[in-house]
Amino acid sequence: MLLAISVAAAGPWVKSPGEAYVKASANVFRATEYVAPGVETSDLEYLGLTSSVYAEAGIAEGVQLVASVPWVSGRNLDTATGWAHRTSGFGDLRAGIGLDVPKLELPASLSVIARVPLYDQSELEELSPQIGDENVDLDAIAAVGGALPAGDHWIWLAAETGLRWRTGLSPSGADLDLDPGLPYRVQVGLAPRWGGWISVQGSGLVNLGSGADSKSWHQLGAGVAAPLVRGLHAEVGGARTYAAELSSLGWSAEAGLSWKR
Repeated sequence: MLLAISVAAAGPWVKSPGEAYVKASANVFRATEYVAPGVETSDLEYLGLTSSVYAEAGIAEGVQLVASVPWVSGRNLDTATGWAHRTSGFGDLRAGIGLDVPKLELPASLSVIARVPLYDQSELEELSPQIGDENVDLDAIAAVGGALPAGDHWIWLAAETGLRWRTGLSPSGADLDLDPGLPYRVQVGLAPRWGGWISVQGSGLVNLGSGADSKSWHQLGAGVAAPLVRGLHAEVGGARTYAAELSSLGWSAEAGLSWKR
């Protein structure tokens, strides 16, 4: 059961060799306050759709690979003129490795994840939505978790944090001067005896500097998974980005299918 707990972020439960978790999903995000560096945004309404595939796979004892590939379609609606500005393309590839920490009594892992933009925004028009911030990042993440029986059910807690090194490299060759960040995620969930799971979580990115182009954001979310057939689950969830700097505030909703082996 615990090996199925995943929200597109490697957690403390490292897959054993031959075990895997794969999720295909679609996420819609509507900004209630749109922000982009250097762009006048008072008359813009942003709507984004992201389709993605996320996977975790155990390749050796205490070692797993993690990867995700998104396709992003965004629209900026200029409410003053009625013009819609659209952008679409592959987003940020995330790929890395997770290692179990066997000497701790609780499940724990150390992961290194690279985020590589698969797009070049150098030719975008001013009011066209950006796919991302076009920066290569490296995350070093430590995660810890645990689970307790509650009658015939299970309750779990997982937490992770680390350091995001913002390299300044980009596909367009732009010289980006971005501050490091502290990504975090805390999740509490319930796994009923009949299968599936319910979870709530807080996550975000804390900016560790004062650079003019460095983003930060914080959100709260919840999700539900229901078993369909053996190993296959339907997942739905939603989140609210309630605080941010140089990033949009808004609501998101997600639906997907996941499979675990």
